[in-house]
Amino acid sequence: MPSPRSLYLMMLAISSLCAAAPAGAAGGPVVATDTGKVQGAVAGGVASWKGIPFAAPPVGDLRWRAPQPAAAWSGVRAATGYGHDCMQLPFPSDAAPLGTPPSEDCLYVNVWRPAKVPATRKLPVIVWIYGGGFVNGGSSPPTYAGAALAQQGVVLVIFNYRLGRFGFFAHPHLTRQANAADEPLGNYGFMDQLAALRWVKRNVAAFGGDASNVT
Repeated sequence: MPSPRSLYLMMLAISSLCAAAPAGAAGGPVVATDTGKVQGAVAGGVASWKGIPFAAPPVGDLRWRAPQPAAAWSGVRAATGYGHDCMQLPFPSDAAPLGTPPSEDCLYVNVWRPAKVPATRKLPVIVWIYGGGFVNGGSSPPTYAGAALAQQGVVLVIFNYRLGRFGFFAHPHLTRQANAADEPLGNYGFMDQLAALRWVKRNVAAFGGDASNVT
């Protein structure tokens, strides 16, 4: 039977090895985007990354303005939970109820793909933009979870965009900063969609997707 000292030294060695393991070694897959690394999760043969910012939070001075670039971060950002859906008054009888509380800080993207993809293979990409009459909807409802489509051999991307008065409203008293910066006014929700599609173009290859084959 090993002596107490031997057991202590063995446990110390194991602890040292665990501490020296690279970030993400014991967790989900880590992908480098143009603003920083994100660590997702794997379940049922599908890898997913959720809550990745594709633009700066449209709050404060950025409210009622075109989406601005997301700030970069250092280290590895956890990407295992949805970001907030955008501000709205949820429909009581919605067939796709939101999975997060609405917030103005809502410009996030989610990605699903098969867990095992050869490095030399680039998968076709599907981008899903939810409906809701531009006043309702989000990327977090379980109805829109992308695992089933990813199992068919595609990369699925779903993102949020501003809705209602925050996404499609312009008034001279609310747009002075945008006017000063010579930015387009109104239709901020559509601008968010364009910003997200540009994010896909720049980053989807890192997730195993084909940036030239986006539907």
